[in-house]
Amino acid sequence: MDVTGINGTGYVAMPGGGDYVPAPAPEEKVYVEAAPVVAVAPPPTLKAETEIRAEQKESRRESREIDTLQRATEEINKSVAIYRRHLGIRYHEASKRRMVTVYDSDTNEAIREIPPEKVLDAFASMLEMVGLFADARG
Repeated sequence: MDVTGINGTGYVAMPGGGDYVPAPAPEEKVYVEAAPVVAVAPPPTLKAETEIRAEQKESRRESREIDTLQRATEEINKSVAIYRRHLGIRYHEASKRRMVTVYDSDTNEAIREIPPEKVLDAFASMLEMVGLFADARG
């Protein structure tokens, strides 16, 4: 088909001159929209399921431990109340250890820490240094 012979009316001039004939219909183009890509996670492997179960078991164990510590602390606080003292148990993050603090019930002032927080800080620093030393040698 001679593209140069198409005028704005939709008719094409015949080759060699003559009458105008209707231009053939342009080929219809079919556009298919692609479905959106959805990332699908692979099914969990046996190892992942085992790790999940282990984490859940550890979480339940920690929860039972916390409950036991709270009950023990309440019982001890009842016993030492006559001495105007109470206990607080907290977790020292750096050393991953628990520490007990004895408080004066009247002033709420810390009387003693078992083990002392400074000792736990030093312990955590030594663990960090040993870890860095092992990494440097490894």
